[in-house]
Amino acid sequence: RHPQVAGSTVVHEPLVGHHASHLQDQFAVAARSAQTSDSAAVEVVRRVLGPSTWERIGPAARAGVAAQAGRARLEVPVFAAFDPTKEELAGLRGLPLLTTIGALSGPDRWSAAEVLRAQAGADVVVLPGCGNAAQVDAPVALADAVRGWQPATTRCGG
Repeated sequence: RHPQVAGSTVVHEPLVGHHASHLQDQFAVAARSAQTSDSAAVEVVRRVLGPSTWERIGPAARAGVAAQAGRARLEVPVFAAFDPTKEELAGLRGLPLLTTIGALSGPDRWSAAEVLRAQAGADVVVLPGCGNAAQVDAPVALADAVRGWQPATTRCGG
């Protein structure tokens, strides 16, 4: 919401509100569900990560998610409520913006990346072998994408 304070931004599969309405609708349902109980909040996190990533993080990390279920109950509605205007997205033009997307992610996530490319001028890079949790599924690919990124746009000539 305040692009003027960032020199550049890297985001992985962000939500873009009504601009990718099916994804926003999914998060609205998830937010309502997460509010019902800690176990429901953990289930939302599991669904967002995806089954293979949930298994990959292992029992200790899954127990950590469960221990922080109250945090998830608070955070999921914030994600669901994020709904930038077209003008806010357009205001990102000129800010070097990299959007990464997991090659294994569904069409709703690809749609959100396309919104950022079209409306905010984002560079989009597909990360092989991962979905929504690139930091877990493909951390080297994510780091390489960021390290190798040559922004197409720059602010203030620098």
